[in-house]
Formats: sequence, C-alpha cells, structure tokens
Amino acid sequence: MAGPLIFLHAGAGYHPESTTKLLASVCKDSCVQAMQVLQDGGSSQEAVTCAISALEDFPCTNCGHGSNLTLHGGVECDASMICGQSGCYGSIGAVTGVKNPIKVASKLLSQQRNGLMSLGRIPPIMLVGEGARCYAFQQGVELCPPNELITDRARAVYIDHMNRLERSEDGPQNKKAHISQPVVGECPRYSGCYCYGYIWDIMCRCV
Repeated sequence: MAGPLIFLHAGAGYHPESTTKLLASVCKDSCVQAMQVLQDGGSSQEAVTCAISALEDFPCTNCGHGSNLTLHGGVECDASMICGQSGCYGSIGAVTGVKNPIKVASKLLSQQRNGLMSLGRIPPIMLVGEGARCYAFQQGVELCPPNELITDRARAVYIDHMNRLERSEDGPQNKKAHISQPVVGECPRYSGCYCYGYIWDIMCRCV
C-alpha cells in the first residue's frame, strides 16, 4: 500500500530563475518536516499545518515572514484549510501580527469539527482583521509585532513598486479624458445574498 503523499509549492506567479534552487529547497524542507509529523503519529491536519508554517517562516516566500507589503506598507496575511473528508473549513483574512496564520485557520477548522459552541452558538468559518488576531491570541497562537514580518527584500520591492505607481499616475496618459464605449449585449445575470449576525458573535466574523 502506498504511503502518504505531500504536495507543496511556494506560490503562484513569477519567480526569478535565480531563486529556483532556494525555493525548491524550502519546499523540500517543509515536506520533510510535515512527513515527520505523520511518521510520529500526527494527523494529516497537523502535517498540513506544519508544512505551511514552515513556508511562512522562510523569508524567501510570499507568506508570513517575507510577505509582499500592502499599499500602506504593512503585512496582511490570509490562510485557509479544508478537510476533504468532512468538508469542514477554516480561514482568516487581512490579519496582522500573527507569526503563522495557517495555525489560526487550523484552529477554526477544528472548532468547526467539534460542532456547536457553548449555548448552541455556531462556530465561525472565517475571521478577518483584528478579530482574527484576537482569536489567535485566545487560541494560544504566537503573535508578533507586525513589523517583524517585513523583510529587507519586501521593503525594497515595495519602494520600487510605489515609485513605478507614482510615475504611472503622474504620467501624461492619465491626464487625458476617457470616454467609455457603450456595451450592447445580453443582460448579465446576478445573484446576491446577505449573512445575518449571531448574538454574542466573534468580532470581525465574515462567515
């Protein structure tokens, strides 16, 4: 019988050829750590958490420590995890100051699996911003000063892109009037929904 398989990549998008060997090594190290979790009797969820946490700790990847910076020069991270067997899911978004965001998503997934909270409250599926950070603290996930997640590389890339953005927005092509062309065709179909709040809800809950 075949043993467990772990598939991992270091992010979509463009990677300079000069970083190929480094990123391959990072992925290999992360897989080795995750496989060790399984060999020691850990669960698949724990192995996934371990693998992605390792990526978040490597400054050369665009997640956790070393993430690209937002327009305002900070690090905001997202993370999610789903169980293919039960369909349980947990995710966080736009969180700052959390060393390993995937650990928070894993906590949310576990809470989903455990069913209703006290007094019949429905556990959250997704938390964002300060609510996600507060939940991380309550669950014992390691926090850190937000600036600790910023690397010199990320800061240099940010400065370069901000300079390009400033030149683009000040360029003569943006001073011309823009005339929109009408679009004629079949009326598109849309649908929408709203999500009602729960009493005693956790702050910054989306779902």
